[in-house]
Amino acid sequence: DVELVMRTLEIVRNKERLNLVLLDACRSNPFNTWSRGGGSGLAAGTTTNGIIVAYSTSPNSTASDGLGNNGLYTEELAIQLLTPQRIEDVFIKTRVAVEEKSMGRQSLWELARLRASYSFLLEE
Repeated sequence: DVELVMRTLEIVRNKERLNLVLLDACRSNPFNTWSRGGGSGLAAGTTTNGIIVAYSTSPNSTASDGLGNNGLYTEELAIQLLTPQRIEDVFIKTRVAVEEKSMGRQSLWELARLRASYSFLLEE
C-alpha cells in the first residue's frame, strides 16, 4: 500500500534526509482483473517535503516490461544510479532514455518536494 508507505515516511521524516519511493509498475489498477493492465490507473498521490515519488510511467498509462530481466524503467534507472550526479539529473536522463526507447509511448512521472540539493556519489 503506497499510501501506508507515504504516511510512514511523513511520520519519520528527517529534514536532512531524502526519501525515494520508486514504483516500477503500470499506472493501471491490476486488481480489477488480477492481471496486468486494465482499470483507471493508480492515483497520483501527494507528497511531503524531502520525498520523491517516481513512477515508471504517467497516470493511466502502462510501463514496458522491457526485453531483459527488468522493465524498461528499471533498466534505465539502474544505469543512471551508477553515475555520480544530481538526483534531478538521474530522473531527467532516465526519462529521456525511456521515451526514446519506447518511441514516446512511456513517459516517467515524479512527484517531488525537495528543499535541498541531493547527489548520488559512488564510494569505493
